[in-house]
Amino acid sequence: MIVVLAWLACIIVAGLIARRRGRSAAIWAALCLLLTPIVIPVLLVLPVLKKCPRCSERAKADAEICRHCSYEFS
Repeated sequence: MIVVLAWLACIIVAGLIARRRGRSAAIWAALCLLLTPIVIPVLLVLPVLKKCPRCSERAKADAEICRHCSYEFS
């Protein structure tokens, strides 16, 4: 029972981390179902992303210009 609760907690944490880093929470939570011990460290290593307001593409958090539409982030 404790193992199942810990496994569910890892899935929830993976979803929350993914969401805060600009990734799909559902996809990373599903990956956590299969690869529980690997997913959370991988998420912590991936760069943080932000969404461009003009073209809705993802860009690194420290980007000054969108590489897709040349929008300048303020």
